[in-house]
This record gives sequence, structure tokens and C-alpha cells, in this order.
Amino acid sequence: MPGKSVKITATTLAKLTPRDASYTVWDSEVRGLLVQVTPNDVRSWFVDYIDRTTMRRARRKIGDAAVLTPKEARDEARVRLGEVSRGNDPFEVQDAARAAGTFRKAVDDYLASLEGVHAKRTILSRRTSLKHHACAAFGGRPLLAVDRADVRRLHAGLAPKQPVTANRIVQAMRLFYRWCVETGRAPDGTDPTNGVKLAREPKQHRVFSADEYASIEAALDDEANVQESATSACECLRLMMLTGRRRDEARTLKWKDVDLDAGAMRGIATKTGRKDFPISAPAVALLKRLRKRPVISSYVFPSPVDNRKPVVNVNAVWDRVKVRAGITGRARIHDIRHSFAGTATALDIPIQSVAQLLGHENIATTARYSAAHEDHSRAVATKVAGGIAKAMRGKS
Repeated sequence: MPGKSVKITATTLAKLTPRDASYTVWDSEVRGLLVQVTPNDVRSWFVDYIDRTTMRRARRKIGDAAVLTPKEARDEARVRLGEVSRGNDPFEVQDAARAAGTFRKAVDDYLASLEGVHAKRTILSRRTSLKHHACAAFGGRPLLAVDRADVRRLHAGLAPKQPVTANRIVQAMRLFYRWCVETGRAPDGTDPTNGVKLAREPKQHRVFSADEYASIEAALDDEANVQESATSACECLRLMMLTGRRRDEARTLKWKDVDLDAGAMRGIATKTGRKDFPISAPAVALLKRLRKRPVISSYVFPSPVDNRKPVVNVNAVWDRVKVRAGITGRARIHDIRHSFAGTATALDIPIQSVAQLLGHENIATTARYSAAHEDHSRAVATKVAGGIAKAMRGKS
């Protein structure tokens, strides 16, 4: 219980001297506020109150006297004691933040949880966003101390020159905090990325025209004829064009995962887990042709150097093929997949079906790919405008 109290001022603090044992001085303005002085002359502000849960007296530090002025200490004490009067724990948030640990420690645990669950490229992308960028900004801070203003500041610093990088950091943090909530590290609703507007990203998706597809097919034949070691990679690229599979999904495909009679791929390792996919009739025909090859390998597309391993030179072969085909401008190997999605939507395939074919869990991702098909967008616009123009002419 407090004894004699005084109005603690800067002058009062200056006159306090250390003794052989710690002692306290109570403030007369805010009941429950006190300053403690240790033998080493460390001065700290505390609040003294009755814990409504245990009904026992509790004393908790609210700051250092060298940092908080008497007025600031009173303001902080009023806030904490106000929570007590409402039956709440005045240090609940502070204790939760301490229990959650630092942002960096939680990120390390999160990345470790992804091993063996997500694809290596996915893990690498999230590690880059979280470890190299987010942790560099506030890694040593408590996990729960990172707020929306911090995320906005980090994003705004990169967005003008690196909009894609800035957006990926926010998206990675969103997934990270979702995991923190699911694992009990953070309370429900914790998401400092909520309300952070993503930057506009430059258009990067390429969709091949019918003429370009024909040129690519001819170039694949030429490449395989000129360089026999490129044959396996050329066939891999063909399957990618006919199925929309990612490079490594096609490159590492094994015969045991292919059911030609049912027209399906079974248990294919994707970025979002193992999945089954249908195989179209043209793709089945391609695989049946490959099945007749004299080369014995567990891989559909074996390495020309060691058929016990999958082909590895797919990117290098693609770079040569697109030159042979006369493909100009940006045309990455992943654009083969984008083009599959764009062509599907141009044929009026429902976007939900396209998402299923690609293995997307988020339809928004599919929509981003399909939106790249300008011919489709133009056709839709023409169809809508045609209907309106017909109505304007008074025709039903």
C-alpha cells in the first residue's frame, strides 16, 4: 500500500538519490503511479493495481524515468489503470507481443514450415520478400509491434522503381501473418497489410497468336533436327504448350504419373501441392508417340546426357527456338503457360475451368493471365457494343 505521496516533478526526480536498497516514491496526482529507485540509481515508473483475475496486488513497469517525463508517465498510468477499472488486463497486448517474439524469429519459423509443403521457387520467393526486405526493415521488433504504417512505408519506398518487388513483399507478409494467426502466434484479425494498396505493375504477360504458334512448332522441329541433344527439351516445350503446365511440372514428369488410357496426370507436384490434371487428346497423342521411343527412362523427358535424370536445358532451347520462330519482344518460357490461359478464355472457356486446368487456387491469378489476351478483350467489347448499337437503332 502506498505511504506518503508527493507530486512527482522533474525537480523531484533530480533530488532522488540511491540508497542501500531499492525504494519507491508514490505520485499524489495519479493513485497507483510510483517511481522506483535502485541502489544502482536506475529509476523506473510503475503502476500498482489489483489484478481483477487473481484479485491480487500487481505491480508492472511502464517505462524508464530517463525516457518518460512525469506528465508522460501519468498519461500512460491513466490509460493502464483505466483498463483495470473496466475489468481488462492492462498489459495483455504487451505480454502477447513478448510471447510472440520478434518478427525475424517468427519469419524463420514460418519459412521452416514451408519446407516439403511448397515448391522450392515459392519458398525462395517468400524468403526473399520476408528475410531480405521485411526483416531488414523491422526484423528485431516484436512481431505484434509491426503495424499498417510500417508496411505502407516499406512498400512506398520500393513501389516507384520496383512495383513488382514491393507488391510481392506485401503479399508474402499477408500470408505470413495469416500463418501467425493460424498457429496462435498472433490474435485473430492481426494483419498489418490490410488496407495497403498495391502498386500498378507493368504488363508482363504474353499470349501467342495462331501464326506465332505455327512458327514455334516449325522452329521446334528445326531445333531438334539441327541439334539432337535438344530433342527432349523440344518435346517438353510441346507438352507445355498443349497443357499449360509449368516448366518444372513438365520437365520432371515421370511415366508412373501418366495414365494414357484415362487421359490424366496423377499426383503432379505443383506450387500448391500435388494435384491431378486431365490430358487433352493432342497431348495424349504426343505422349503416346514419346512412349514408343527406344530410350528407357522413368522420366518422360530424360536428360540427353543421363537418362536417369530429367532434361535440364529447356530454357536454353526455348531461347533458341523463339529466335528461330521470329518471336520478337519479351517472351519468357513462363509465357507459354500465360498463353494457354489467354487462349482458353479467348475460346470462352469459363475462368473457373481455366483455373482448374492450371491448378490455380486463386481465380484472381487466372484472371490476370487471361486478361492479357487483347483479341479476346476486343471481341468481348465488340460484342457488347454491337448489342448496344443495335438497341440504339431501335432493333430488338
